[in-house]
Amino acid sequence: MPLKYLAPAVILILAFWGCVEKQTTTPQEPQEIAIDTLYQFMDFESHGISRPGSITILPNGNIAVADGQIKKITFVTPEGDSVAQFGKEGRGPAEFIYPGNLTVASGLFNVVDGSQFKVIEFDYQGNYVDNFVYESNAVGGAIALSDNREYFTGASGEDNKLIKWAQADSDSSFLFGDAKISMVEDLDIEASRNDIVNGRIPDYMKNNVILALGDHHLYAFLNSYSELRKYDMNGNLIWEKKLELPDNEQLRKDIAEAAENMPNALPFLTYVSAIKVIESDIYLLGNRTREYPQHITKVNPDGEVTAFYRMPDGENQFMGFTVNPEDQTLYISDMLRGMVYKGTLE
Repeated sequence: MPLKYLAPAVILILAFWGCVEKQTTTPQEPQEIAIDTLYQFMDFESHGISRPGSITILPNGNIAVADGQIKKITFVTPEGDSVAQFGKEGRGPAEFIYPGNLTVASGLFNVVDGSQFKVIEFDYQGNYVDNFVYESNAVGGAIALSDNREYFTGASGEDNKLIKWAQADSDSSFLFGDAKISMVEDLDIEASRNDIVNGRIPDYMKNNVILALGDHHLYAFLNSYSELRKYDMNGNLIWEKKLELPDNEQLRKDIAEAAENMPNALPFLTYVSAIKVIESDIYLLGNRTREYPQHITKVNPDGEVTAFYRMPDGENQFMGFTVNPEDQTLYISDMLRGMVYKGTLE
């Protein structure tokens, strides 16, 4: 099974570990903050959402939410009042197979559809503007958008590199970042399962990376290693750190148990479900363990963990989030319950 066609929505999302021979981040007394209350912000009855995922804040202050089940984008005000809902399933100019990452770039609101390897552009009122296709070797077609239709995506070991920069309206591109392994063309499911059971990272997941852009830097999180890298915009590595996130140990246990007890599912080895750069800080939403609520980890531009935010106890499965830096308001989506919640990172 070729890697680039694996759909993220149909693979069991769990976490894995690996032996990383890089510098280990030792947080200097990071804050540990419990988010005791999250308020219901959006639901099916009021907003028509079903499986909300990615969230972003538009320049006009409204919040945009992608829904992978109903194949629509919803705009609401910070107070939760509906502004617009648009899109439908299909392969037309303004249609989605799986609306994933939401990004503001090039003065437009962009919806990444990794199933079509397409970026669909809208204005801030939800009116369709244009679309373009992109090339990616990354699992699920992961991408981080810059202006002028420039983008970064996973190279997955092409020419032994981790990341690809390209410009959609030209043939310009370059590869950078050391990959963990050269490109793996096909997925051997049984060999991968055996690797997991025996405490190894399968080859097909060694270059799995999620990307986020800041004003002047690109951050790459190697999701099977819990390793964060910072690059400048020319592809030069500034630092790389192994992050010991709060739930890593439990997630390691969960993935091993799942590999042994779920013969019909191949676990997807990830520590983190979403990453955001907000102002100068990096926020990582950790995946859920079977026993503990999720955390958001805050990392400063030097790669030092400065805070852990623990979500309230419960059976939530948070998949997307964003933070308003002006007042630290948190918006976070729960795909399991079909809701978006609102809280404060304090």
